[in-house]
Amino acid sequence: MTSSSSTIIRIPRTDTDQEDDFILGEVTHSGTGGSSARGSSKPLNFKIVATEGEEPYALTLKHDQINSLRASSSSCTPTEWESILSSLFITASPVADIEAGAEVESRGKKKSIAITIRRRVAGINQRLGALTLSHSPSSEIQLFDWCLQLAISRQTALSSLSTSAAQVAELEARIADLKSQLEELTRSKVEQETELLQKFRALLNEKKSKIRQQQQELSRVRPSSQDGLSGVIESARGKSGVKVSKNQLDKDEEEEEEEDGGIKIGRIGGGRSKQQEQQKKNSPRLQTRKTKGHQRHVDSPESEPEPSSKTMGQSSSSKTLDVEDDTDSNNDEDEAEEENGKISGRETPDRDDDETASEPDEMDETVEAGEKDLDVGGSPASPPPPSPSRLATRGKGHAASSKNDNDSSEKR
Repeated sequence: MTSSSSTIIRIPRTDTDQEDDFILGEVTHSGTGGSSARGSSKPLNFKIVATEGEEPYALTLKHDQINSLRASSSSCTPTEWESILSSLFITASPVADIEAGAEVESRGKKKSIAITIRRRVAGINQRLGALTLSHSPSSEIQLFDWCLQLAISRQTALSSLSTSAAQVAELEARIADLKSQLEELTRSKVEQETELLQKFRALLNEKKSKIRQQQQELSRVRPSSQDGLSGVIESARGKSGVKVSKNQLDKDEEEEEEEDGGIKIGRIGGGRSKQQEQQKKNSPRLQTRKTKGHQRHVDSPESEPEPSSKTMGQSSSSKTLDVEDDTDSNNDEDEAEEENGKISGRETPDRDDDETASEPDEMDETVEAGEKDLDVGGSPASPPPPSPSRLATRGKGHAASSKNDNDSSEKR
Protein backbone atom coordinates (compact mmCIF):
# COMPACT_ATOMS: atom_id res chain seq x y z
CA MET A 1 0.00 0.00 0.00
CA THR A 2 1.48 3.32 -1.01
CA SER A 3 1.73 6.11 1.50
CA SER A 4 0.95 9.78 1.04
CA SER A 5 4.69 10.53 1.03
CA SER A 6 5.43 8.43 -2.05
CA THR A 7 5.89 9.63 -5.61
CA ILE A 8 5.36 7.67 -8.84
CA ILE A 9 8.06 8.28 -11.45
CA ARG A 10 8.26 7.40 -15.15
CA ILE A 11 11.64 7.47 -16.87
CA PRO A 12 12.05 6.68 -20.59
CA ARG A 13 14.54 4.01 -21.66
CA THR A 14 17.47 4.97 -23.86
CA ASP A 15 18.81 1.47 -24.64
CA THR A 16 16.00 0.53 -27.05
CA ASP A 17 14.77 1.97 -30.29
CA GLN A 18 11.17 2.06 -29.20
CA GLU A 19 10.04 5.40 -27.85
CA ASP A 20 7.30 3.87 -25.69
CA ASP A 21 9.72 1.83 -23.55
CA PHE A 22 10.11 3.17 -20.02
CA ILE A 23 10.60 2.12 -16.43
CA LEU A 24 7.99 2.77 -13.79
CA GLY A 25 8.85 3.17 -10.14
CA GLU A 26 7.81 4.42 -6.75
CA VAL A 27 9.86 6.75 -4.57
CA THR A 28 9.14 6.39 -0.86
CA HIS A 29 10.43 9.24 1.27
CA SER A 30 12.00 8.26 4.58
CA GLY A 31 13.65 11.56 5.53
CA THR A 32 14.03 12.46 9.23
CA GLY A 33 12.23 15.33 10.87
CA GLY A 34 8.75 14.48 9.62
CA SER A 35 6.68 12.14 7.61
CA SER A 36 7.14 14.20 4.46
CA ALA A 37 10.47 14.63 2.80
CA ARG A 38 9.54 18.14 1.66
CA GLY A 39 9.56 19.40 5.25
CA SER A 40 12.42 17.24 6.60
CA SER A 41 15.98 18.34 7.18
CA LYS A 42 17.24 15.57 4.86
CA PRO A 43 14.72 15.37 1.99
CA LEU A 44 16.85 13.03 -0.15
CA ASN A 45 16.56 10.10 2.24
CA PHE A 46 14.34 7.87 0.06
CA LYS A 47 13.93 4.36 -1.42
CA ILE A 48 13.27 3.66 -5.10
CA VAL A 49 11.50 0.49 -6.30
CA ALA A 50 11.21 0.27 -10.10
CA THR A 51 10.60 -2.31 -12.85
CA GLU A 52 11.06 -2.55 -16.57
CA GLY A 53 7.96 -4.74 -16.71
CA GLU A 54 9.59 -8.07 -15.72
CA GLU A 55 11.83 -7.84 -12.64
CA PRO A 56 11.89 -5.56 -9.59
CA TYR A 57 14.87 -3.28 -8.93
CA ALA A 58 15.55 -1.24 -5.78
CA LEU A 59 17.87 1.48 -4.35
CA THR A 60 18.07 2.97 -0.86
CA LEU A 61 19.65 6.46 -0.89
CA LYS A 62 20.92 8.61 1.95
CA HIS A 63 21.13 12.37 1.82
CA ASP A 64 24.80 12.29 2.74
CA GLN A 65 25.64 10.07 -0.25
CA ILE A 66 24.31 12.29 -3.06
CA ASN A 67 27.67 13.91 -3.78
CA SER A 68 29.15 10.46 -4.52
CA LEU A 69 26.59 10.06 -7.30
CA ARG A 70 27.75 13.24 -9.09
CA ALA A 71 30.14 12.73 -12.01
CA SER A 72 33.68 13.93 -11.63
CA SER A 73 33.46 15.90 -14.88
CA SER A 74 30.16 17.52 -13.93
CA SER A 75 30.02 21.31 -14.09
CA CYS A 76 27.15 21.70 -11.61
CA THR A 77 27.70 22.62 -7.98
CA PRO A 78 26.60 20.41 -5.05
CA THR A 79 23.69 22.73 -4.35
CA GLU A 80 22.56 22.57 -7.97
CA TRP A 81 22.94 18.76 -7.97
CA GLU A 82 20.75 18.50 -4.86
CA SER A 83 18.11 20.71 -6.48
CA ILE A 84 18.06 18.53 -9.63
CA LEU A 85 17.60 15.29 -7.64
CA SER A 86 14.80 16.84 -5.56
CA SER A 87 12.93 17.91 -8.70
CA LEU A 88 13.22 14.51 -10.42
CA PHE A 89 12.51 12.12 -7.53
CA ILE A 90 10.54 14.08 -4.92
CA THR A 91 8.29 16.55 -6.77
CA ALA A 92 8.48 14.73 -10.11
CA SER A 93 8.58 18.08 -11.92
CA PRO A 94 10.59 18.69 -15.09
CA VAL A 95 13.72 20.83 -15.03
CA ALA A 96 14.80 22.98 -17.96
CA ASP A 97 17.60 21.46 -20.05
CA ILE A 98 17.78 18.41 -17.74
CA GLU A 99 17.04 14.91 -19.06
CA ALA A 100 16.93 11.53 -17.28
CA GLY A 101 17.26 8.21 -19.14
CA ALA A 102 17.17 4.57 -17.96
CA GLU A 103 19.27 1.65 -19.24
CA VAL A 104 18.91 -2.03 -18.27
CA GLU A 105 22.31 -3.65 -17.79
CA SER A 106 22.96 -7.35 -17.43
CA ARG A 107 26.33 -8.78 -16.36
CA GLY A 108 25.97 -12.53 -16.17
CA LYS A 109 23.31 -13.31 -13.68
CA LYS A 110 23.36 -9.82 -12.20
CA LYS A 111 20.99 -7.26 -13.62
CA SER A 112 20.66 -3.57 -12.82
CA ILE A 113 19.03 -0.36 -14.05
CA ALA A 114 21.22 2.74 -14.42
CA ILE A 115 19.41 6.11 -14.37
CA THR A 116 21.69 8.68 -16.03
CA ILE A 117 21.08 12.43 -15.62
CA ARG A 118 22.30 14.71 -18.44
CA ARG A 119 22.19 18.40 -19.35
CA ARG A 120 21.60 19.42 -22.95
CA VAL A 121 23.52 22.57 -23.90
CA ALA A 122 23.43 23.79 -27.54
CA GLY A 123 22.64 20.25 -28.77
CA ILE A 124 25.38 18.62 -26.69
CA ASN A 125 24.55 16.25 -23.81
CA GLN A 126 26.69 16.67 -20.72
CA ARG A 127 26.65 13.85 -18.11
CA LEU A 128 26.02 15.18 -14.60
CA GLY A 129 25.64 11.91 -12.61
CA ALA A 130 23.94 8.50 -12.36
CA LEU A 131 21.97 6.27 -9.94
CA THR A 132 22.16 2.44 -10.10
CA LEU A 133 19.20 0.26 -9.03
CA SER A 134 20.17 -3.36 -8.29
CA HIS A 135 17.98 -6.38 -9.00
CA SER A 136 15.87 -7.17 -5.89
CA PRO A 137 13.59 -10.26 -6.18
CA SER A 138 12.33 -9.68 -2.63
CA SER A 139 10.86 -6.28 -3.43
CA GLU A 140 7.17 -6.17 -4.19
CA ILE A 141 5.74 -4.49 -7.22
CA GLN A 142 2.32 -3.05 -6.33
CA LEU A 143 0.99 -1.92 -9.70
CA PHE A 144 -2.60 -1.48 -8.44
CA ASP A 145 -1.48 0.90 -5.71
CA TRP A 146 0.73 2.78 -8.13
CA CYS A 147 -2.21 3.27 -10.52
CA LEU A 148 -4.37 4.49 -7.68
CA GLN A 149 -1.70 6.96 -6.66
CA LEU A 150 -1.46 8.23 -10.21
CA ALA A 151 -5.25 8.60 -10.41
CA ILE A 152 -5.32 10.64 -7.22
CA SER A 153 -2.46 12.81 -8.43
CA ARG A 154 -4.20 13.34 -11.75
CA GLN A 155 -7.46 14.32 -10.06
CA THR A 156 -5.66 16.75 -7.81
CA ALA A 157 -3.86 18.25 -10.77
CA LEU A 158 -7.08 18.61 -12.73
CA SER A 159 -8.81 20.27 -9.80
CA SER A 160 -5.95 22.71 -9.39
CA LEU A 161 -5.97 23.30 -13.13
CA SER A 162 -9.68 24.09 -13.18
CA THR A 163 -9.28 26.49 -10.25
CA SER A 164 -6.38 28.19 -11.97
CA ALA A 165 -8.35 28.37 -15.22
CA ALA A 166 -11.27 30.02 -13.43
CA GLN A 167 -8.96 32.54 -11.85
CA VAL A 168 -7.31 33.23 -15.18
CA ALA A 169 -10.71 33.74 -16.83
CA GLU A 170 -11.78 36.11 -14.07
CA LEU A 171 -8.56 38.06 -14.36
CA GLU A 172 -8.88 38.21 -18.13
CA ALA A 173 -12.45 39.52 -17.83
CA ARG A 174 -11.29 42.12 -15.34
CA ILE A 175 -8.46 43.11 -17.64
CA ALA A 176 -10.88 43.46 -20.55
CA ASP A 177 -13.20 45.59 -18.41
CA LEU A 178 -10.32 47.80 -17.33
CA LYS A 179 -9.19 48.16 -20.93
CA SER A 180 -12.68 49.22 -22.01
CA GLN A 181 -12.84 51.75 -19.16
CA LEU A 182 -9.42 53.07 -20.11
CA GLU A 183 -10.48 53.46 -23.74
CA GLU A 184 -13.68 55.23 -22.69
CA LEU A 185 -11.78 57.57 -20.38
CA THR A 186 -9.24 58.31 -23.08
CA ARG A 187 -11.99 59.06 -25.59
CA SER A 188 -13.81 61.27 -23.06
CA LYS A 189 -10.59 63.10 -22.29
CA VAL A 190 -9.97 63.80 -25.96
CA GLU A 191 -13.54 65.05 -26.42
CA GLN A 192 -13.32 67.34 -23.38
CA GLU A 193 -9.99 68.74 -24.48
CA THR A 194 -11.38 69.41 -27.95
CA GLU A 195 -14.46 71.11 -26.49
CA LEU A 196 -12.34 73.25 -24.16
CA LEU A 197 -10.09 74.30 -27.03
CA GLN A 198 -13.09 75.25 -29.15
CA LYS A 199 -14.60 77.30 -26.31
CA PHE A 200 -11.30 78.99 -25.66
CA ARG A 201 -10.93 79.80 -29.35
CA ALA A 202 -14.44 81.27 -29.47
CA LEU A 203 -13.81 83.34 -26.33
CA LEU A 204 -10.50 84.59 -27.66
CA ASN A 205 -12.04 85.60 -30.99
CA GLU A 206 -14.86 87.40 -29.17
CA LYS A 207 -12.40 89.33 -27.02
CA LYS A 208 -10.36 90.28 -30.08
CA SER A 209 -13.51 91.47 -31.84
CA LYS A 210 -14.50 93.64 -28.87
CA ILE A 211 -11.00 95.10 -28.70
CA ARG A 212 -11.12 95.97 -32.41
CA GLN A 213 -14.55 97.61 -32.02
CA GLN A 214 -13.35 99.70 -29.07
CA GLN A 215 -10.24 100.74 -30.98
CA GLN A 216 -12.37 101.79 -33.96
CA GLU A 217 -14.71 103.79 -31.70
CA LEU A 218 -11.79 105.48 -29.97
CA SER A 219 -10.19 106.34 -33.32
CA ARG A 220 -13.43 108.03 -34.48
CA VAL A 221 -13.67 110.21 -31.37
CA ARG A 222 -11.83 113.55 -31.40
CA PRO A 223 -9.82 114.38 -28.29
CA SER A 224 -11.73 117.69 -27.86
CA SER A 225 -15.15 116.03 -28.07
CA GLN A 226 -15.97 115.41 -24.41
CA ASP A 227 -19.47 114.11 -25.15
CA GLY A 228 -18.23 111.55 -27.67
CA LEU A 229 -15.46 110.41 -25.36
CA SER A 230 -17.90 110.06 -22.48
CA GLY A 231 -20.20 107.99 -24.70
CA VAL A 232 -17.37 105.66 -25.66
CA ILE A 233 -16.33 105.28 -22.02
CA GLU A 234 -19.91 104.51 -20.97
CA SER A 235 -20.25 102.00 -23.82
CA ALA A 236 -17.01 100.27 -22.82
CA ARG A 237 -18.07 100.16 -19.19
CA GLY A 238 -21.43 98.71 -20.15
CA LYS A 239 -19.83 95.97 -22.24
CA SER A 240 -17.34 95.11 -19.51
CA GLY A 241 -20.10 94.93 -16.87
CA VAL A 242 -18.70 97.70 -14.62
CA LYS A 243 -21.50 99.70 -12.98
CA VAL A 244 -20.78 103.39 -12.28
CA SER A 245 -23.37 105.76 -10.81
CA LYS A 246 -24.48 108.87 -12.66
CA ASN A 247 -23.35 111.12 -9.80
CA GLN A 248 -19.86 109.68 -10.05
CA LEU A 249 -19.81 110.30 -13.83
CA ASP A 250 -20.99 113.92 -13.35
CA LYS A 251 -18.38 114.44 -10.66
CA ASP A 252 -15.63 113.08 -12.93
CA GLU A 253 -16.75 115.36 -15.79
CA GLU A 254 -16.76 118.43 -13.48
CA GLU A 255 -13.26 117.59 -12.27
CA GLU A 256 -12.05 117.22 -15.86
CA GLU A 257 -13.65 120.57 -16.83
CA GLU A 258 -12.06 122.27 -13.83
CA GLU A 259 -8.67 120.84 -14.72
CA ASP A 260 -9.05 121.93 -18.38
CA GLY A 261 -10.20 125.43 -17.30
CA GLY A 262 -7.31 125.84 -14.90
CA ILE A 263 -4.80 124.86 -17.53
CA LYS A 264 -6.32 127.30 -20.05
CA ILE A 265 -6.43 130.24 -17.62
CA GLY A 266 -2.89 129.57 -16.48
CA ARG A 267 -1.67 129.44 -20.08
CA ILE A 268 -3.47 132.59 -21.24
CA GLY A 269 -3.37 134.80 -18.16
CA GLY A 270 0.05 133.87 -16.91
CA GLY A 271 1.61 133.98 -20.32
CA ARG A 272 0.14 137.41 -21.14
CA SER A 273 1.22 138.83 -17.82
CA LYS A 274 4.81 137.76 -18.41
CA GLN A 275 4.68 139.16 -21.94
CA GLN A 276 3.33 142.47 -20.69
CA GLU A 277 5.96 142.72 -17.97
CA GLN A 278 8.68 142.02 -20.55
CA GLN A 279 7.28 144.78 -22.79
CA LYS A 280 7.23 147.17 -19.90
CA LYS A 281 10.82 146.41 -18.97
CA ASN A 282 12.19 146.72 -22.51
CA SER A 283 9.98 149.23 -24.35
CA PRO A 284 9.10 152.32 -22.26
CA ARG A 285 11.02 155.56 -22.51
CA LEU A 286 10.23 158.64 -20.53
CA GLN A 287 9.84 161.90 -22.32
CA THR A 288 9.83 165.03 -20.30
CA ARG A 289 7.70 167.92 -21.36
CA LYS A 290 7.48 171.26 -19.64
CA THR A 291 4.29 173.13 -20.17
CA LYS A 292 3.20 176.14 -18.15
CA GLY A 293 5.79 175.58 -15.41
CA HIS A 294 4.81 171.93 -14.87
CA GLN A 295 6.90 168.83 -15.65
CA ARG A 296 5.12 165.86 -17.24
CA HIS A 297 6.46 162.36 -17.91
CA VAL A 298 5.08 160.45 -20.85
CA ASP A 299 5.93 156.82 -21.63
CA SER A 300 6.89 156.26 -25.23
CA PRO A 301 7.44 152.62 -26.31
CA GLU A 302 10.89 151.90 -27.62
CA SER A 303 9.70 149.29 -30.03
CA GLU A 304 6.05 148.73 -30.76
CA PRO A 305 4.33 146.56 -33.32
CA GLU A 306 3.33 148.36 -36.47
CA PRO A 307 -0.18 149.74 -35.87
CA SER A 308 -2.91 149.83 -38.46
CA SER A 309 -3.70 152.88 -40.56
CA LYS A 310 -6.45 153.93 -38.17
CA THR A 311 -4.13 153.72 -35.21
CA MET A 312 -1.42 155.70 -37.03
CA GLY A 313 -3.92 158.40 -37.89
CA GLN A 314 -5.13 158.66 -34.34
CA SER A 315 -1.56 158.71 -33.02
CA SER A 316 -0.49 161.49 -35.43
CA SER A 317 -3.56 163.52 -34.58
CA SER A 318 -2.91 163.13 -30.88
CA LYS A 319 0.70 164.31 -31.34
CA THR A 320 -0.47 167.33 -33.35
CA LEU A 321 -2.91 168.20 -30.64
CA ASP A 322 -0.14 167.87 -28.10
CA VAL A 323 2.07 170.39 -29.97
CA GLU A 324 -0.62 172.88 -30.82
CA ASP A 325 -2.52 173.05 -27.63
CA ASP A 326 -1.17 172.42 -24.17
CA THR A 327 -4.67 172.14 -22.87
CA ASP A 328 -5.27 168.82 -24.74
CA SER A 329 -1.97 167.23 -23.68
CA ASN A 330 -3.66 165.14 -21.04
CA ASN A 331 -6.09 163.72 -23.58
CA ASP A 332 -3.20 162.98 -25.96
CA GLU A 333 -1.36 161.04 -23.31
CA ASP A 334 -4.51 159.07 -22.52
CA GLU A 335 -4.97 158.38 -26.20
CA ALA A 336 -1.39 157.10 -26.56
CA GLU A 337 -1.84 154.81 -23.62
CA GLU A 338 -5.13 153.59 -25.08
CA GLU A 339 -3.44 152.89 -28.42
CA ASN A 340 -0.77 150.88 -26.63
CA GLY A 341 -3.56 148.83 -25.06
CA LYS A 342 -5.20 148.29 -28.45
CA ILE A 343 -1.94 147.14 -30.00
CA SER A 344 -1.39 144.71 -27.15
CA GLY A 345 -4.94 143.47 -27.67
CA ARG A 346 -4.28 142.87 -31.38
CA GLU A 347 -1.15 140.91 -30.61
CA THR A 348 -3.18 138.39 -28.60
CA PRO A 349 -6.65 138.23 -30.21
CA ASP A 350 -7.66 135.28 -28.11
CA ARG A 351 -7.70 137.23 -24.84
CA ASP A 352 -11.05 137.36 -23.08
CA ASP A 353 -12.49 139.63 -20.42
CA ASP A 354 -10.82 137.66 -17.66
CA GLU A 355 -7.41 138.39 -19.19
CA THR A 356 -8.10 142.10 -19.18
CA ALA A 357 -8.60 141.85 -15.46
CA SER A 358 -5.00 140.68 -15.03
CA GLU A 359 -3.48 143.62 -16.99
CA PRO A 360 -2.04 146.54 -15.01
CA ASP A 361 -3.67 149.89 -15.16
CA GLU A 362 -1.62 151.80 -17.71
CA MET A 363 -3.97 154.76 -17.90
CA ASP A 364 -3.04 155.99 -14.45
CA GLU A 365 0.71 156.07 -15.04
CA THR A 366 0.78 159.78 -15.97
CA VAL A 367 1.72 161.76 -12.95
CA GLU A 368 0.43 165.28 -12.61
CA ALA A 369 2.82 168.20 -12.09
CA GLY A 370 4.23 168.68 -8.65
CA GLU A 371 3.36 165.19 -7.35
CA LYS A 372 6.28 162.88 -8.25
CA ASP A 373 9.03 162.83 -10.87
CA LEU A 374 9.90 159.55 -12.57
CA ASP A 375 13.48 158.46 -13.35
CA VAL A 376 14.35 158.43 -17.00
CA GLY A 377 15.93 154.96 -16.98
CA GLY A 378 13.45 153.28 -14.58
CA SER A 379 10.33 151.25 -15.31
CA PRO A 380 7.12 151.39 -13.27
CA ALA A 381 6.26 148.38 -11.16
CA SER A 382 3.22 146.34 -12.09
CA PRO A 383 0.26 147.33 -9.90
CA PRO A 384 -2.02 144.64 -8.52
CA PRO A 385 -4.94 143.48 -10.68
CA PRO A 386 -7.84 146.00 -10.63
CA SER A 387 -11.22 145.12 -9.23
CA PRO A 388 -14.28 144.58 -11.48
CA SER A 389 -15.72 148.00 -10.52
CA ARG A 390 -12.49 149.67 -11.52
CA LEU A 391 -12.53 147.82 -14.84
CA ALA A 392 -16.05 149.09 -15.51
CA THR A 393 -15.01 152.68 -14.70
CA ARG A 394 -11.96 152.32 -16.89
CA GLY A 395 -14.08 151.08 -19.77
CA LYS A 396 -16.36 154.10 -19.47
CA GLY A 397 -13.32 156.42 -19.37
CA HIS A 398 -11.88 154.80 -22.46
CA ALA A 399 -15.17 155.21 -24.27
CA ALA A 400 -15.41 158.90 -23.30
CA SER A 401 -11.79 159.51 -24.30
CA SER A 402 -12.33 157.87 -27.68
CA LYS A 403 -15.42 160.02 -28.24
CA ASN A 404 -13.51 163.21 -27.38
CA ASP A 405 -10.73 162.25 -29.78
CA ASN A 406 -13.21 161.70 -32.57
CA ASP A 407 -14.85 165.07 -31.91
CA SER A 408 -11.49 166.81 -31.92
CA SER A 409 -10.56 165.20 -35.22
CA GLU A 410 -13.83 166.32 -36.80
CA LYS A 411 -13.32 169.87 -35.58
CA ARG A 412 -9.85 170.01 -37.09
